[in-house]
Amino acid sequence: MKLILNWGIKTNMIKYLRKTLIVLDLLQGKKVKTICFYPSKPISYDIMYWICLINKYKVINDLEKPADIYMYWEDDTYHSSELMQKYRGDWVNLDCIDISKSKISSVFQKVFGYDIQIDPLKYDGYCVQKNDLNAKHDGKILKCPIEEINPDSIYQKLINNQKNENLVVDIRVPIFKDFIPFVYLKYRNINHRFLNTNDLAVIKPTHEILNQFEIAKLIKFCNEIRMDYGELDVLRDNEDGQIYVVDANHCPSGPPNHLSFLSKFKSLIKLSKSFDKVFGRV
Repeated sequence: MKLILNWGIKTNMIKYLRKTLIVLDLLQGKKVKTICFYPSKPISYDIMYWICLINKYKVINDLEKPADIYMYWEDDTYHSSELMQKYRGDWVNLDCIDISKSKISSVFQKVFGYDIQIDPLKYDGYCVQKNDLNAKHDGKILKCPIEEINPDSIYQKLINNQKNENLVVDIRVPIFKDFIPFVYLKYRNINHRFLNTNDLAVIKPTHEILNQFEIAKLIKFCNEIRMDYGELDVLRDNEDGQIYVVDANHCPSGPPNHLSFLSKFKSLIKLSKSFDKVFGRV
C-alpha cells in the first residue's frame, strides 16, 4: 500500500528519487555516505528518513556491512545496548537507554535545579498525570492531593503555557549534540493540549526563544540522558518564567503538523545540514 505524506508525496517516488541521486553522485565520483540503522530503520514520517534523503545517504540495516555512520534506531522507551557492544565505534544514540517520563523528570531536576515531578498525595494544586512510557499522549489534569497513585503513571506540575484563553504553546527543540539549529513553536487548543494535533506551528531562531543559560542547560540535559540526536518538548511557565523539559524523543517524527509547506522544507534542509555537519564527517 502506498503511503501518501501530509504534503502530497508518495513514498515510492521518494525511494526512487533517493536511489537516482545516489547513482548520479557515484557516476560523478562523489563520496556517498552510508548510514546503518539498527535494529530498525526510519520510515517516511520520521525526520531521519528525510535527513537521509536530502543528504543522499545510502541506508542499510546490516551490522556486518561497513558504514560511515551507525545509529541506534528503535522507537522505544527503554533499550539495551548489549547486542551492539562488539560494533561500538561511533554510534549515535546507542547509550540513550531510557527516555521514560520518570527518567526525564529526574535528570531535569538534576540539571536545572528545580522540579517538575510532584508527589500527588501531598501536593496542593493541579498536576498532570501521564503514562511513564514515551509517546502515549494521554495527559490528564488532576486536582491534588489525590487518594491513590497509578503505578504506571508519573505526576508533574501543571505548567501554565497559555498563549491566550484558547491556545497553549509548546517549544519543540531539535538538538544535535551541542547544537540547536532552531526551535518550533506549536500552538494547540487548550482543550486538546496533550494531543499531537496543532492549530499552528512556526519556526523560530533559537536565541529568540531561549537564552544562553537555557540553551546550555538543555545541551547538558541531553548529555545526561546520552541523547546525541533527538528532540525535546519544552514548556515555559507564565508564572515563574522558567522552562521545563517534559519529554524527549530519540526517534522524532515530523516536521510538526500545521507547519507551512515552505517552513517544512526549510526546516528539513537545516536539520539535514546540521546532522551531516555533526555526525557525517568521514
